[in-house]
Parts: sequence; C-alpha cells; structure tokens
Amino acid sequence: MTWREQRIVARLGTLLCVLVVAVLIVLAMKYRENREPAPDSSAAVAVAAEEHSSCTALSYCNGTATLDFHRNDAGKWVWTADPDFPLDDTQITAILETLSQMEPQQTIETVESLDALGLDSPAVTISAVYEGDGSYTLSFGSATTDGTSFYAMKNSQSSPVYIYSGEILELMQAGVYDMCILPQLPELPEERVQRVTIQGAAGEDGTLPRSTIDAAAQGETLSWKCGEKDVTKAQRVRELFTDLASLKLEQCVTYRPSPEAAALCGFTAPTATLWANYITSTELESHFQMVIGGLTLDGQGRYVRIGDDPSIYRISTDTLDSILVIALSGFEG
Repeated sequence: MTWREQRIVARLGTLLCVLVVAVLIVLAMKYRENREPAPDSSAAVAVAAEEHSSCTALSYCNGTATLDFHRNDAGKWVWTADPDFPLDDTQITAILETLSQMEPQQTIETVESLDALGLDSPAVTISAVYEGDGSYTLSFGSATTDGTSFYAMKNSQSSPVYIYSGEILELMQAGVYDMCILPQLPELPEERVQRVTIQGAAGEDGTLPRSTIDAAAQGETLSWKCGEKDVTKAQRVRELFTDLASLKLEQCVTYRPSPEAAALCGFTAPTATLWANYITSTELESHFQMVIGGLTLDGQGRYVRIGDDPSIYRISTDTLDSILVIALSGFEG
C-alpha cells in the first residue's frame, strides 16, 4: 500500500470514529429524555397517605377479640358496635399506614399444606374497605422460624402464600378500651378548693360515715376547718391535697357496664366517695365527684366512676391512699 493509500485509510478511520461517537451521544440524549424519573420517598409517603385516607372501614381479629370500625357521615372514625364511644383514632391511623406500606418479605408460589403454615383456619385477620377499590383482607398463620415474621394469605386465596413482618400484628393487639379518650379530671389546687367531703363504706348498721372540711380564710392564709377544729396542718389534709393535685385516670375498664359488671368492680357497696367544691380557672363555681370501688385484678389500682359517667375507669392506688384513709377514720384520725 502506497503512502497515499495509507493516508486515505487513516482519514476514513478517523471519520468513522467521529460518526460512532456522534451516534452514541444522540442515543444517550434520547434515553435521558425518555427515562421516567424514579419516585422519591416523599412521593411514596403521599401515595400511602392517600391509600389509607380513602379507607372507609376497618375490621380486625387479633385472635382474642374482633373489632370493627368505620367512618361516619362526617368522615370521623367510630367504633361500629357503639358509634358514641369516645374513640381516639390514633391506633387506627397507625394500622392503616402500616397496612398501606406493607411489602411481603417473601412470596411462596406453591404450598403443599396450609395446615403446616397455620393457614387452614387462620384466627388472625385484618380487612380494609377502600372507596372504589373494594375490600382487602390479610389472614395470618404461624410465625416463621425467626419468630418475627408470619405466613399470610391475601383475600383468602390459598396461593401464593406470603411472609410479612409482624409489625401490624403488634398494632392489632390494641383493644377498643385502649383507644378510649379519657375524661380530663379537673385541676384541684388547694387554693381553689372550697369544700371536700369524703364518705366511707357502710358500717354494720348500714350508716355511711362522712367527713367534711371547709376552707376558711385567716387573713391572707388559707386554713381548713373540720367542724370547729382547725385541721390545716393535719398530715391527712396535707396528703389529701397532694393526691388531689395528681389525680389522673389511667385506663377505661368498661364502657356502659352492665349492673353485673359494676357489682364485680365493687360499686354495689363503694369503698369511698369524694365530693369537692372548687373555683375553676375561669372563676366559676363547680363540683367534682368520684366514687371508688374495689381493687383491680393486679392490686395496683382501683376502679372508679366520675360524676354521672356510667363508665368504669382505673386509677393508681398511690393517688387514692389519703382518700381511703380519711374514708375509714376521718380527717383528724
């Protein structure tokens, strides 16, 4: 090959390389134009929020109890068994958020025996109804070998079988009384209380012992009189006002109890009853009543009723000691 031929071949090779690079650049630009951007985490959260906000009904059985909830005409979640129940929907929202974001850890296409996976007759289920999308049900069986995940079926279909994290099962352990909005007890600082009356349990003769203290001003100092006796510095009075300032309901035990349930909680013959007359923060006269029943099963609390509310709540015994002592033997002791 002559030098002229070699130069022509070299020029053609260079031109070919330029053309190849140009083609690659054009293809890359087209790919970039046509590629769909990957959804970010905020978009995924928005989708999940939209899914659980469109849910109109939720039902779950945790193996012990079955609970049904739905949105009322105002869009508020209510307990289907009693729509007037004071429901805190925080737990329902948490369940729906978890449900909308759940992804199976594993999918098993073929299963030889549902019985071996605890799915022949699952006792733990959750169902949600969505606007326009029908219902969605998960049925849970046995735990996997790690003990933190569970076999599950979708919409009662025997295959495929899925493995899910047990997070939602933990949320489903909440009972309806765990979702009760508890009444707020009034603030009873000593300087706003005018009178306290405490009644004890009935004696053998049927009489109900009752003791009362009244606020009495001595100059700028607040004092307390039980009859004609000044009991301002009595230890029982000091402890009483400490306890009144820390009174707090811990849990709803039963809502609208039957007479039998009320009797079991000790309200046929209450241990003590407290009445307090006080001035509110808005300078209005008001009163507070609390009836104390029997001990809770763990012995760490007592059943109580507040005012005209028929529900039964639990209060720690630590904040009731002074009331019970006074109910037994008065303010002076």
